[in-house]
Amino acid sequence: MVSIGVGAASTAAYFGINNWHWRWQSNAAISQGGAIALTTIGCMALSPIVGTIVVNRELTMREAHVMAASCVVPIIGGWLVEAAYDAHPEWEGAHPAKVRHHHHHKKAKKM
Repeated sequence: MVSIGVGAASTAAYFGINNWHWRWQSNAAISQGGAIALTTIGCMALSPIVGTIVVNRELTMREAHVMAASCVVPIIGGWLVEAAYDAHPEWEGAHPAKVRHHHHHKKAKKM
């Protein structure tokens, strides 16, 4: 669902750059290719951030990659990445245990 929301916002941004016209206008602020690249990269950057906020935990690499692929090729990209991860479970790896840092306070010497 996050990919759909961020993808819709990216699509809106794309049309906003083109002054809300369907056909690309020659007087647009940037080229059509530039707008496609900008909105795709923006979608790829924002999807994992929004996803992390929505699920209230750190995303797995698989989840982040599916979201990024859905930005590049909507719907199909995410399915292809899911299939690739299913075919290669070793890509997910084990989640390393979080390292806890203990702060040791020096005790003051008594005199």
